[in-house]
Amino acid sequence: MVSLSFIFKPLTGKLAELISATLIEKWKIKWKLKQIKTFQKDYEDTFVDSNTFQQFLNDEKNGLLIFNYVFGATNNSITKVAFVEQLSKLAVDEINHYRKSVQLKEIDSHPIVDQYLYDLITYLEEYRDKSFKSNEMSILANIQNSIVKSNESLKKYFERNFLQIQERSYLERYTDKHLTKILDQNILDLGKRYISKANVETDFSAIFNSLICDEQIFQQFSELLGKLETSIMAFNEIFDTHREELEYVDIKFIEKVLNYFKEVDGNNKEFYLNSSLNRLSEEINCFMENIDSVRYKLYEMDRNNTIKHLINLIQAINTDKRELVDYIDLVKPVLINEPYLLIYGDAGIGKSHLLADNAKKLQEEGHSVFCF
Repeated sequence: MVSLSFIFKPLTGKLAELISATLIEKWKIKWKLKQIKTFQKDYEDTFVDSNTFQQFLNDEKNGLLIFNYVFGATNNSITKVAFVEQLSKLAVDEINHYRKSVQLKEIDSHPIVDQYLYDLITYLEEYRDKSFKSNEMSILANIQNSIVKSNESLKKYFERNFLQIQERSYLERYTDKHLTKILDQNILDLGKRYISKANVETDFSAIFNSLICDEQIFQQFSELLGKLETSIMAFNEIFDTHREELEYVDIKFIEKVLNYFKEVDGNNKEFYLNSSLNRLSEEINCFMENIDSVRYKLYEMDRNNTIKHLINLIQAINTDKRELVDYIDLVKPVLINEPYLLIYGDAGIGKSHLLADNAKKLQEEGHSVFCF
């Protein structure tokens, strides 16, 4: 059983100083506060009965913190879960301070403390809703403000803790459901001129797949890299067999690029770092310079079946290389590790519509999207 007088003792003393309330109003409020004598739950002989936790509850600043949430204006801006979480953190900090002093292992949290504080706040909220009128709530809020303003250390204590509580509350508030509501409203604000089905599909939308690190990017890159590697290996097999008759001794450029492909992992995010993509470009360009010189030499030779086959294989390499380069230009994979995109242009060209279309698309695919 916990006496709750610690929460209301500073308040009843301030009632007499409040000029705006009548004598009857003051008496009613004081009487109602005194009715909240104790709070009892099934926590006898448990962790909650520890002396350290009782000291935490009987600390005046914590009592005022609880009162401010239950009877002040704060309960309109933060959730009970967020408030209890912060209150529990303060309690556990106090408990750990004691445990450390007696060389006991510190704890991160305690479920009984969490539940006890949640039940305590619920109990006070239920009593508030049942017993206090709106004008009485305003009087109590004014008393609370006067107490806090007159005590600088208490004011800082409140500001510090409620800032942390509000941060938690914002995280809880911005659920996928809430973000969907915001997104729908912002798209609605575009007005009648926004009709998704009327918008022209553009390749630019593919960039958004890189921004969200879509698995399709990794899969497509792996396929394109594998396709180019296979084409080079097919060319190497025939070219190596006939290199003497083609008067080629050094074909290390083929071995070099194939060894590079063995190192590449298209499913690894690090492959899409700017430095890694630059190396990919350098390796492929170096190989293509060498393969072009081979192709020119083959054109000058008699066109037997072997020569024709090698030329066709080089054309296949060129095709696969172009597909890979075009895909890089299309999706801008560097955004996977640097997800920042600036879209700019003249008014009316469709910037907002592009963002709205892709925001809805990503949302439908299960991503959390915030658009404002």
